[in-house]
Amino acid sequence: MTDAEINLAIAKIEFAGKELSQCADHVDVRLGAGDYTCVDYVNNWEDIGPIIEREGIELEVLNFGWSAGGYHLGVTATAETPTKAAALCYLKMKGIE
Repeated sequence: MTDAEINLAIAKIEFAGKELSQCADHVDVRLGAGDYTCVDYVNNWEDIGPIIEREGIELEVLNFGWSAGGYHLGVTATAETPTKAAALCYLKMKGIE
């Protein structure tokens, strides 16, 4: 999956029922009444961090990148950055690969 596809897939889960607009490096989420927010789970700790904490995703540095997951979750994912590894792990937890 590309970074844009990962961001959109997570936004669809986190903001179910909201209007989403995919951009090159983030997703715009219309919250209503002219309010919106931008999310970039792959690159922004402020966006993926709350999901990491809520879901209990553990991060581990590897020789070739990062691993996210945990035995208690039953899934793991690896990527070049910790935020992307966590984003991929979350999608695996939701059955999206």
